[in-house]
Amino acid sequence: ELKARATGTTVLGIKQSELRKVRIPWYPLPLQRKISSILSAYDDLIENNTRRITILEEMAQAIYREWFVNFRYPGHEDVPLVDSELGRVPQGWKCSKIMDVAAIDYGDQLPKNQMGIGVIPVYGAAKQIGRHDKANTLEPTLIMGCRGSCGEVSITDSPAFVTNNSFLIKPKLCDRRQWLFLLLQDRGVGEFITGSAQPQITLANLAYLKIKEPPPELLDEFHRITSPLFELILNFHQQQIKIEEVRDLLLPRLVSGDLDISDLELDL
Repeated sequence: ELKARATGTTVLGIKQSELRKVRIPWYPLPLQRKISSILSAYDDLIENNTRRITILEEMAQAIYREWFVNFRYPGHEDVPLVDSELGRVPQGWKCSKIMDVAAIDYGDQLPKNQMGIGVIPVYGAAKQIGRHDKANTLEPTLIMGCRGSCGEVSITDSPAFVTNNSFLIKPKLCDRRQWLFLLLQDRGVGEFITGSAQPQITLANLAYLKIKEPPPELLDEFHRITSPLFELILNFHQQQIKIEEVRDLLLPRLVSGDLDISDLELDL
């Protein structure tokens, strides 16, 4: 109703005289509290899941920093540090370009009028922004925002549609996605961001990113230890999406009165 009363071509606006004509439902205080109690329960679940995800990511990040930043990984006592172009690294480590360890490409353009159809999650600039009926990646995929939220990284659900506001980053060797995710999250890519009006990262600029690449056997052990953490993160994230969807379905029905809860006994 607010949109229907709005006017303007460049910028939509609503006059006070029109705003005063908008009718809203009004309920007695006990019913208001019941509606609030139901919605708050969902919000509490969402908040708890967010905290769990944060704690699990911090645990994985702590292991990453201990092994790959402080070089205190299993068996490090027997490995000397040597000079490299990226500073001191354990013997046997390599200085590699990001393109040597991962295939990186832009996501696909998605017109706004095609957003909201289907059940496939859509990711833009490393965040979920809607739904679509097609996917352009069929497995959990590491993505990084290349326009807008530049450098922000996340891992998609599967399947998913990633827009051209993000890079799709696929390790060339299996079991490297978690290590790359934590590496990019810890290191950051601020020096590769260009543009003033619209910050962006281009593939050409990102190609200059160099990283300290550990031996394969150490990455295999890291994957074995951190995989349970990332599986829990994925499960909590999927729960989060379902809880938010149920809450968003309930909210308009509760507020509009379509769902009558006046006789529902609740412990407020």
